Amino acid sequence: MYDERKDRFSIRDIIIQVLFVAIFVFLLLWLFPMKSDFKGAFAEPLAPLYDQIFNQNVTNMKETAITYYTTPRLPKKVGEETKMTLGKMLSENLILPFVDSSNKQCDLDESYVSVTKMNDEYIMKVNLKCSNQEDYILVHLGCYNYCEGEVCEKKEEPTPAPTPTVNPTPEPEPTPVVTPDKYEYEYVLVKDGQWGDYSEWSEWTKNVITKTNYRDVETKTETETTYKTDKVVTYEPVYEEKKVKVGTTKEAYTEEVDVTKYRDEDVYEDRQVQVGVKDIYGNVTKYEQVPVYGTEPVYEDKTVTTKVPVYGTEPVYENKTVTTKVPVYGTEPITKTVTATRKEPIYEEQPVYTNVTKYKKEPIYEEQPITKTVTATRKEPIYEEQPVYTTVTKYKQVVVGVEYSLDCSNGCKRVENKVYKQEPYEEKVKTGTKKVLVGFKDVPYTETVKTGTKKVLVGYKDVPYTETVKTGTKKVLVGYKDVPYTETVQTGTKQVITGYEDKTTTQRVQVGTKQVIVGYEDKVTTQRVQVGTKQVITGYTTKEISAQEKIGTEPVYETRKVKVGTKKVAYTEKETVTKYRDVDVYETRKVQTGTKEVVKEVKTPVTNQVTYYRSRTREYLSGDVDTKWSQSQNDIKLIALGYSLTGKSRKI
Repeated sequence: MYDERKDRFSIRDIIIQVLFVAIFVFLLLWLFPMKSDFKGAFAEPLAPLYDQIFNQNVTNMKETAITYYTTPRLPKKVGEETKMTLGKMLSENLILPFVDSSNKQCDLDESYVSVTKMNDEYIMKVNLKCSNQEDYILVHLGCYNYCEGEVCEKKEEPTPAPTPTVNPTPEPEPTPVVTPDKYEYEYVLVKDGQWGDYSEWSEWTKNVITKTNYRDVETKTETETTYKTDKVVTYEPVYEEKKVKVGTTKEAYTEEVDVTKYRDEDVYEDRQVQVGVKDIYGNVTKYEQVPVYGTEPVYEDKTVTTKVPVYGTEPVYENKTVTTKVPVYGTEPITKTVTATRKEPIYEEQPVYTNVTKYKKEPIYEEQPITKTVTATRKEPIYEEQPVYTTVTKYKQVVVGVEYSLDCSNGCKRVENKVYKQEPYEEKVKTGTKKVLVGFKDVPYTETVKTGTKKVLVGYKDVPYTETVKTGTKKVLVGYKDVPYTETVQTGTKQVITGYEDKTTTQRVQVGTKQVIVGYEDKVTTQRVQVGTKQVITGYTTKEISAQEKIGTEPVYETRKVKVGTKKVAYTEKETVTKYRDVDVYETRKVQTGTKEVVKEVKTPVTNQVTYYRSRTREYLSGDVDTKWSQSQNDIKLIALGYSLTGKSRKI
């Protein structure tokens, strides 16, 4: 039977089976379309759902920020701004992670919450940027009576909701569409007022501050270097321990061999050898000088005392009349020489220095700014001429009743007369036109920004300086020493001759002198006196002497065996000899057997231009507040007219 079925299996059966498979695949493709087709078909109906998800994410960020910003974390100065990014919220577990409609994470740096301090409240900006959508809201915070904590959101004033018109739907749509709640947002405009003065500038911050009518903003750009961590894939070798031949070595081994050696043997001969010397003696005649002696006197120096006459003079007198000078006496001080000491200065030669003013060249530097040309755009206002209206009170006649009277000219016919009253009403009258801001346009401009300063050499200047120069030496008192000196001191007075006067008298006057012996004195002299004689050599004579003396030596010889040299004598002996053979040397080493992939983190410096912001604020004083509501948080027309968001919203 099997053979019969095998015979009936033909090409027709194969074709039918292929057709069945093709039909099955077609049905699968029709019943289960591709993912891209599904997404394209439902993208438009799900757009409101995506917007609702985006709005809910913004609301979550807002509620988290209100809870986070307690009083210590709020900015202190007017115009100061503090900022917290979505990345910081997630890292500190303040908010749960969320994704956008494309199932991607929103931008962690461009999505942020910023709080700016105003005069009497805070303005919070909640900005969310996802892959295909970016928007923000403004929230007013403050310490209100209804706040349960320190700060809270400003509550909306209750506004009656409009009565929705219900239209019957004939048939339901096959695909359910989720309709999100719609909101409108409050805008305010202060009219007929004036701007107050700006406050002080706030500190520089990296948080982005937007320029508004009430806030002035300055920026500066600086270069900062951060480090980006990249993953680099490298390959490292993989090693295994294996025995590897690293070379050869010499291995020693021993072996016994017959070795012919030689030894030295002495060679002797009989020879006459000198064994000593002996002395030779003989008779020798010698001559010597013999001294001849005589005598000579011996002298000594002796002291001899003799009497020597002492001569003097004796005056010779005669009587003569003599006029003599008689002294006139006075007094003079009696002095005494006293030895004492006084302090005398000790001087030392020391150099004398003079301060000399000299000049040296010193560079002159000037702080010059380092600038960088930055291309940016600024918002320029777009103005539109719009009419200005004034409310004018006018009056109109209004019928308040009917009066009846008789018209006698017409047969006393009863006539009906209407009674009127002036009723005021207000009407807007065009009084002129004014330029109204309707929008902004981006205008590119190039600005030179100061990024720092540098010192630039602009010249040199002569700078005086004082230098101490040695100009000579001078004696400098370095101490004192005690120096003895002799001083004449007055100890009293004595009578002295102060002059002479002539006085004539007869006197015995000396007219001359004569020599006379006045006595004798001992005179001691030294004289050379002979005290004896002594024997002295007066000459020499030659004397002959004969004696037996050594006159020389002669050698003594003996016959002895004397070594005259050596000779080599061969002999054989067994000897162990060390020999060497080559042997392979192996070592266990790490050998590369392959590579492995290693992922490393490498920090790469990234230079970025960082913009810093600072701001100052002002208030609009003494104005009337006009309130508008819009379904857009970025209503270009209202913003162009000068309106700004208050942060309030209401459901419609």
